[in-house]
Amino acid sequence: MPRPLVYDPDLVASVRDDLSYLAESWKQPITEASVRRESGVLRRLLLDEHSTLQQCRKMLGLKGEAHIQAFDLKEELGSSYNNVRVAFAGGAQVGDAVLALNIASFAPLPPASFKIQRYPLSGYMQAPAIVIMGKPVTRRLLVRYVANKLGGVHYDRRRGNTPEDILFTVLDKNRGDLIVHGIDIVYYEVLAIGQHLLRSPGVAQLLPDPDMLKDVPGLEEIRAAFHSGTS
Repeated sequence: MPRPLVYDPDLVASVRDDLSYLAESWKQPITEASVRRESGVLRRLLLDEHSTLQQCRKMLGLKGEAHIQAFDLKEELGSSYNNVRVAFAGGAQVGDAVLALNIASFAPLPPASFKIQRYPLSGYMQAPAIVIMGKPVTRRLLVRYVANKLGGVHYDRRRGNTPEDILFTVLDKNRGDLIVHGIDIVYYEVLAIGQHLLRSPGVAQLLPDPDMLKDVPGLEEIRAAFHSGTS
């Protein structure tokens, strides 16, 4: 059996500080620069070898993974992405505006259904956030791209021949073609990851003050706005 984690007040404080930072940054004017900085926080919480969010939950006696709700891009597009020029799951709020499930394809597709999926955190990070030129890009890879390659933590222009580097090259060449609420699609989706994370009850309960999220719209509210044509 794995040994239980010893409670570490500094790690718990670090996670709560990071989540508070994400919650506060939501209220500020959102720019690509602010999202780039947030990618470093997301990498620490979610991606590093010993991600601090999961360690914190275990130390506090919370079982299993937090669950995240998001629009399901894979469900909308089906089994093949070949005809997709660019698509993104969205759901991020910028000011008073929210955009979700925007899809541009080389062949007609049915209207989006805005299906909401409830994922365990690991499944959410492995699901596609973007499909670009037929290539799906998972949320995990997207955070790594912004944090490790675009300056969130490191700035690195090197690209090799690994599957990951090939996707980074595709993003390099195509990401600037779509701007969402004044923000490059890549940064918009990283913003959505942070906001989806905070919408999760299993994550929000770690905030020192739950009222920090009282004005945050839920995904059901966003979907209702889309169906009524008010978003």
